[in-house]
Amino acid sequence: MVLRARDRQQATIDEMDLYGRAARQSLTHRNPVVVIPGIMGSRLVAGRGARSIWGDFTEAHADPGEAEGIRLLALPMALGRPLDLLAGEGTTDGSLAELRCKFAGIPLKRRVYADVLEAMGVAGYQEIAMVERPEALPEEAADASAFEFDYDWRRSIDENAIRLQRWLKQLARFLRRNRPHREPLRFDVVAHSMGGLLLRYFLQYGGQLLPYDGSLPRPSWEGAAVIETAVLMGTPNGGSAQAIERLVGGMGFGGILPTYDPTVLGTMPSLYQLLPRARHGVVRHGETGAPLDPFDLETWVAMGWGLADPAAATMLERLLPGVDSPGERRRVALDHLQKCLAGAAALHRALDGEPPGRPPHLGLHLFVGDTLPTAAEVALSPGRREVRITRRTPGDGVVTRASALLDERLGRPWTPRLLTPLRFDSVTFVPGNHLGITRDRTAIDNVLFLLLERPRGDEA
Repeated sequence: MVLRARDRQQATIDEMDLYGRAARQSLTHRNPVVVIPGIMGSRLVAGRGARSIWGDFTEAHADPGEAEGIRLLALPMALGRPLDLLAGEGTTDGSLAELRCKFAGIPLKRRVYADVLEAMGVAGYQEIAMVERPEALPEEAADASAFEFDYDWRRSIDENAIRLQRWLKQLARFLRRNRPHREPLRFDVVAHSMGGLLLRYFLQYGGQLLPYDGSLPRPSWEGAAVIETAVLMGTPNGGSAQAIERLVGGMGFGGILPTYDPTVLGTMPSLYQLLPRARHGVVRHGETGAPLDPFDLETWVAMGWGLADPAAATMLERLLPGVDSPGERRRVALDHLQKCLAGAAALHRALDGEPPGRPPHLGLHLFVGDTLPTAAEVALSPGRREVRITRRTPGDGVVTRASALLDERLGRPWTPRLLTPLRFDSVTFVPGNHLGITRDRTAIDNVLFLLLERPRGDEA
């Protein structure tokens, strides 16, 4: 094999093992690391180790073209029942390091979060998937320094914050049992995409559920008590136009993976929580160009989007086999839609600012993609599933630079200085696409510096 000059230079740099010595420190001298993937970044199975719902499409999996497969993937709907009390099918089975599928009968693999998990495993980091019972972890986990948090990405972010709180408490108990000292234990967390929103909510509100009445949760910074460094990579702090594309037009993968109907995706509260803000004018009427409020139920009914689409009657019959009439099924669907929209709007109010009381030890660092044209404005016409991109701005192909920064200059007279309610300790701009941010060598080096070499506290 012939190495080009740049390849030889990179190989030499790799051999230098920049962070190996720092990574080999025991947890006596540094914090354990947790990696949180983004939406669709955790495997879902129907029973642990059983039929795949999401992540492995090589053998028997939940087929969204069949009624049983649809009900496995979709979350349940029930008139008047709160979203957190609607238990769906399936359980998580680790982060999605690789997505597996078949094309023309040929098995294929695509690396998803393998790169960032391996990066956290450089010279001493180990990938250990935490389980609900820490006492059941293998013996070698006692020496682990990095862990992955998988979660049901279909569910509301505040629900997953409750699970994250419980999981971190269990993990902390396990690690303390194996540490030679009793100093306070804090984690460093690397979160991608929607995982960053989950992390931000947990930092500010701990394991609180969003109130049913639409009011804000009480800011406690409870999550920050156990986290020292929070790294957000490609996080849509201001939402993403891709969310409205999927909720209105569905999701396809060019024949390699199954196609998912927008009615099925519309049962998932998390997707609505990724919608762009109405005040930023991202979603527009296809004929008039007027801005549309994506959190208003009447907008969805008038435009015929997702669960409010009259053409969704057949899919609703599959999703709601116990509901007899088409009219009643539509009532259930619109009720579910209203709850999802209200929950998303409440989450945005909770996250579109930083409440007082942030602990001084907490470091918040943002990695942003800004080299790819990214949908910043889309147009939709009534009764059509087509989403037309009318304006693009720099981003990572999914999340615009402005969204990651929660840039409030959108829709206002331009000013040279960034206007954002969020307070980041550092912002790093990275080339590449949305998932590529987690693979970029420069980004990974900067993350490892933050976690392993940067002086902290009295060391600074």
